[in-house]
Amino acid sequence: MMSSSKDMSDLAFLVDIGGQLNDLNLKLQGKNKTIINTLPAVQVFSHKLELFLVDVQGDMLHFLTLKAFLDDDDDEMASCTAEYTHFIEKLQQEFSNRFSQFQSLKHIIQLIKAPQKAKPSGEWVTQFSQSTLKSANVSSLQLELCNLKSIDIDEIGFYLKASTKADLKASTKAEYPQLAQLGRWLYTVFAVTYICKSAFLYMNNIKSKLRSTLTQDLLCQLL
Repeated sequence: MMSSSKDMSDLAFLVDIGGQLNDLNLKLQGKNKTIINTLPAVQVFSHKLELFLVDVQGDMLHFLTLKAFLDDDDDEMASCTAEYTHFIEKLQQEFSNRFSQFQSLKHIIQLIKAPQKAKPSGEWVTQFSQSTLKSANVSSLQLELCNLKSIDIDEIGFYLKASTKADLKASTKAEYPQLAQLGRWLYTVFAVTYICKSAFLYMNNIKSKLRSTLTQDLLCQLL
């Protein structure tokens, strides 16, 4: 039970910051999400946290629920600001730690999204050498990027498409095998747990207590 104005201000703050987190969560859900789709959403939210950090100490334009509660109490607003600032700073650190692997691939992802704009000796080289991908060759990748400079941008099959198959054109695979290999690797990186969780819930609906003798083979077919 909320017994003080401090409890109510905490609740108001959580309503505002929780709404922002829910928006991010929705963007990360879906069956066809890859690391190439999810990384931009995480990066954008990291920038938003920087904005929220300044805003919560100022006009609170992004904390309207909190502002409405504290508007008539300047002393309460001053005492709460430091605590909520600390909360957002901890949230920033948590995001930095949790999505550190995403950040370690951002230049490689950008390379696949726009290979014609990538520099043959860009920052992707360092990230590539530190990644677990060993099947592609850096020197061959650099040569393929040089060759791409003379090709019409519409002919490149590495750009993101509405299609969920993540297929690369056969001609592109033949002419740029290392880039194609890198693209396939990125598309198979497990980006979110949404598919896992939704499949588990679906399985529980199929294999209920009333169907406890369901065989593993049939369960796989139903899934």
